Amino acid sequence: MQFSVPEKLQIELSITHSLKQQNSWALSVDEVGRGSLFGPVVVAGMVWNVDTLRDLQQKPYFSKIGDSKKISAVNRALLNKQLSRDFHFETVSISVGFIEKYNISRAVFYGIYRIIQNLKRNNIQVKHLLLDGKDTFKTRFWRPHFRDNLQSIQLEIPARAVVKGDSLCATIGAASIVAKEYRDKMIHKADSRYPGYFLATNSGYGTLQHREALQKLGATRLHRKSFLSKILRSDLREIDSQENQQ
Repeated sequence: MQFSVPEKLQIELSITHSLKQQNSWALSVDEVGRGSLFGPVVVAGMVWNVDTLRDLQQKPYFSKIGDSKKISAVNRALLNKQLSRDFHFETVSISVGFIEKYNISRAVFYGIYRIIQNLKRNNIQVKHLLLDGKDTFKTRFWRPHFRDNLQSIQLEIPARAVVKGDSLCATIGAASIVAKEYRDKMIHKADSRYPGYFLATNSGYGTLQHREALQKLGATRLHRKSFLSKILRSDLREIDSQENQQ
């Protein structure tokens, strides 16, 4: 690489050796909504190679990329527009039903799998994964594998997980911005359908207002029932069943 590498691209630089083959790409991934009480989890991935890193560093907004939660809504929306225009992202949402059936970790894994499959269909071969979070894998290969009414999934792609990756790696930070903007728009649209839960302000997370609303109104069909046991001691009510009768 023939350019000065800023700190937020050092980790990306360390894995570029795996991208020497033609049409070889890395995928930096982050998800939004893992701990939310409402709605899907959204996974976004930024596709990149050495040339992409050079282009990214030269963008005037490069220094503003980081953890999406620490960026103001106005700045995040602008960054999302700029990043989506200039680079290749894949974004998928995994439903509440999937989360409830298979758990949130498998939902995130499945989201990454779907992104990789989408890229394969466009002849983009992912040779390395860069993930946000803690590396809990026993080997250097990422191998999600689960069954139960779902086709077995096995991937063997070299991966690196980075704690606080959305702050330390510009490409993961970019993915986190795109994922959060995508999910926030979905949840804000749901606010008009499910008034009283303050979704436009809490994005589905368990704020005090949201928890109090759940205790008063019960859960909608888009609430994650498995996440609510500590909030609602009584049986969860489905307000959607009442809506469907009207």
